[in-house]
Amino acid sequence: MKSYWNKNDDGPKIELTTPKRTTKQGCSDVLLKRHDYMVKMVESCKYTLIGKFYSPMPKMEVIRKSFIAQTELTCIPKITHYDHRHVYIDVDNEHDRATTSDSKRMYINVVFMKIFV
Repeated sequence: MKSYWNKNDDGPKIELTTPKRTTKQGCSDVLLKRHDYMVKMVESCKYTLIGKFYSPMPKMEVIRKSFIAQTELTCIPKITHYDHRHVYIDVDNEHDRATTSDSKRMYINVVFMKIFV
């Protein structure tokens, strides 16, 4: 059985061309190829959901355990921290994405979390 802790080495790797660094109006800028941005990156994030907390966010271990306990998924989701209010919830198939996005909201350790598709 897989652990519900995130592991960066077991996911698909995205091969991108080296971005071009430049400046625009005095600010540094990074240019990506359109195919990399619109095709390669979209495929890897196809089933990613975003969870937003409106109160202080609980610890990641609590979020992972509580999310898995409240949802009936066919695989174990990868949940990663984005900032002080948001987490990424990455599931592996359309059924799990639909199951999770149908709930739209849940309570994680008495803290309200809204789910965005």
